[in-house]
Amino acid sequence: MGSERLKKNDSLPADSWMGPSRTTQEYLDRFVSIIAHDFLAPIRHINRYSQVIQEQMNAHDHPDEIIRHANERLVHNADRLAAMIRDVRRLYQIQMQPLHLEPVRLASLVEAAVSSLNKPMQQQLKIILSQPSRELQVDQHLFIQLLFELLKNAIKFRQPEDLACRVRIEVSASGEKQLMLRFRDNGPGISPAIQDQVFEIFSRGYADPNDSSTGIGLCLCREIMTKHGGSIALISDIEHGCQFEIALPQ
Repeated sequence: MGSERLKKNDSLPADSWMGPSRTTQEYLDRFVSIIAHDFLAPIRHINRYSQVIQEQMNAHDHPDEIIRHANERLVHNADRLAAMIRDVRRLYQIQMQPLHLEPVRLASLVEAAVSSLNKPMQQQLKIILSQPSRELQVDQHLFIQLLFELLKNAIKFRQPEDLACRVRIEVSASGEKQLMLRFRDNGPGISPAIQDQVFEIFSRGYADPNDSSTGIGLCLCREIMTKHGGSIALISDIEHGCQFEIALPQ
């Protein structure tokens, strides 16, 4: 499929991305981009045909509920697969892009991460910062992604769902050249039996057929901290929420 698309598109001749003048990095970047595009294309077709099926059912007074349910599951899983492809591409980009360190206030990083959330999520969130003016030596773009993933998870898994999501972020020195950030939420927590798995790619730690998450968010967080020369760890029990400990070189 990919080769057919390249033949039809004069702007992407094969020797433009496989030729000997290309570096390995350029080849990989182009390869990932093309694969992601070609994987997403049939998913878009699935969604279009599913929409046609839905429109046909809506035209009947008594549509077949089995077909309706099957169509909904088809759309749900197609959307999830598309999200997984996009997140894998994000993971690759994080691994390959250069690191640009600069001093940034913690409050600025958190504000940017919160603004990336949708409005309903923002309204459910209450954040306490122990040292909002503290400067962190980070890649601003990557660290905002890390905070975004942690905030999104905290909101998503709060229980009960009408409970406000409270997050506390504390910063303290850990030796002469390292800071420790503790990100704590008031959610249900994660069983110690699966805590080692949560940073693995596609690991969701639970089975919910209605959930559309990809299981890549915490894996992205780990890659971001590895790129910074630091680490992220989870301390949690089922009754007292999650605490992520982020060790950040300075």
